[in-house]
Amino acid sequence: MSKIAQPSHGGAKSDQRKIYTDWANNRLRKSGLSDSLVTDLQKDIPDGVLLPKIIQAVIQEKVPAVVEISDDNERRQNIEACVLFLQRKGVNCAGFTSKDISE
Repeated sequence: MSKIAQPSHGGAKSDQRKIYTDWANNRLRKSGLSDSLVTDLQKDIPDGVLLPKIIQAVIQEKVPAVVEISDDNERRQNIEACVLFLQRKGVNCAGFTSKDISE
């Protein structure tokens, strides 16, 4: 295989991030939640604002116990609420915790 045909490791990750970013933004738009869109998954998901919106866009149900964020503690509370909500919906969250997401 030629060197040109082989994706670089950084390029493949970048491509994956773009695919997931586009997917999330598409879901947000379709659900009428496009007031905030994802620009950088690694920075936007831990902000405690976009994750609940993305979950709502996918499941068509609001994540309970999400609060307006005014400090780091509330940001972490929102992420924890998302993880607990997903677990109650039957999503296997064994490979990560809310702390993993928020850091």
